[in-house]
Amino acid sequence: MPKLTQKIASIAFGDIVGRGISFITTVYLARVLGAESYGIIVIALSYLGYATWFADLGLTHIAGREVAKEPEKRIFRAREIFYLKIVLNLFVLGSIQLIVTNIDLPEDQKEVILAFSYALIPYTFILEWYYNGRQLFGVVALSKILNSTIYLILVVIFVQAESELITIPLYFIAGSAGSALLFVLFSIKEKPFQLPFRGFGVLKDLFLSALTIGSGTFFTQMIQLLPPIVIGIFLSTQDAGVYGVAIKVIFIAMLVDRIFVNLLLPNLSTQWTINKTGAKQNVKIVSRIMISLGGLLSLFVAISSPFIIEILFGAEYKDGSMILSILSILLFFTFLNSLFSFGLIAIGKDHQFFNSTLIGGIVGLVLILASALTGNLVNLTFAISFSEIVFTFSAFYWFNKYTQLEILSPVIVSMLILGLLYYLSMIIDLHVLIEAIIATALFVPLILITGVLRLDHIQWLKQKLIS
Repeated sequence: MPKLTQKIASIAFGDIVGRGISFITTVYLARVLGAESYGIIVIALSYLGYATWFADLGLTHIAGREVAKEPEKRIFRAREIFYLKIVLNLFVLGSIQLIVTNIDLPEDQKEVILAFSYALIPYTFILEWYYNGRQLFGVVALSKILNSTIYLILVVIFVQAESELITIPLYFIAGSAGSALLFVLFSIKEKPFQLPFRGFGVLKDLFLSALTIGSGTFFTQMIQLLPPIVIGIFLSTQDAGVYGVAIKVIFIAMLVDRIFVNLLLPNLSTQWTINKTGAKQNVKIVSRIMISLGGLLSLFVAISSPFIIEILFGAEYKDGSMILSILSILLFFTFLNSLFSFGLIAIGKDHQFFNSTLIGGIVGLVLILASALTGNLVNLTFAISFSEIVFTFSAFYWFNKYTQLEILSPVIVSMLILGLLYYLSMIIDLHVLIEAIIATALFVPLILITGVLRLDHIQWLKQKLIS
């Protein structure tokens, strides 16, 4: 198996380059289309996100866990997972055509949503779940880069004005098709479906298992997918555009979290079956590292948000700076939520994962809908961030039953330090970028002094990276 540093490099390369190119596409579209029309794209992609969830349920997480095992130890085989994905994608594609056509939405939104839904066809053949489970991250990285590159090139060539809005889904689908074709070509050599299909009874069991995990991920996806839809219904497409550019910045900052999740599922799953004591100790150390990384990134984003929004998207989106600052709260807690939520999946606690997301999902849904009724985007953004906090502590409650993490004190201390540094940045009259650099530079020694992060944690990480 490749060293940890090589795995991280492969994941980081695919995510950073792939998402970086996608982010450039976002910046381009936001500037060319304007906030109102770009808001329609944001809303449509949220509908596609929900369609993708229904077409996947929890199959991706199950696949990552199962494919990481030796073939004879797998409960579900790659061929069976693939067959069920085909069935679900076709069913959802047909359903969304019927549902969207008959709901009360502006015709331009309907047209764009329905066009994007055809991306479900190439999605069926994107075998990222298999190659992540096998830890062949180079192939995954290449597919992400190809996907985003095709999309960007086509958009830049053919989208020059707001009037070309309806053509954008076609270029999005073309990028997905390119990624799917790449996986098909690599699979000719890899042969992921060597083990035979064991019958429809296995598909039924697989579906029920996926539904259990998927029911939990439905609520976790709610934080990402529901807000643009709610904004489009209760506020405006322009507000959706402003929110869309802010949350895109957060997604870019979450790249570190994505790397962590892709490594956690296969590695924690493997170690948990061999050495639970060692796995628990590693999780304790990783939790401190994630607090530190999350705090560092969220502090920088919160303080420098006016600069980030203005330099990337222009004056039309200036209201997004406050939205971005508020969403930095979500960014900090996402790092911890990933550890707890996906940690439950990695150690096979699917029902506990569902339980952990149920409370967070119900509370989050109530908060988001209630705040949307105020018609105020700031209120809604605070509700979204607070929902992530509820998700995090609910997941911690269940995950802590198996790991006994000592994490509440470090989290509280980190939050106090972050709040103090952010407050100081508000009363100091410097350029926001300089303030952000100074604040993050102070954050590191402060968490070391207070014991949130220790030198032995850093040494552990260093050893893992070079081993």
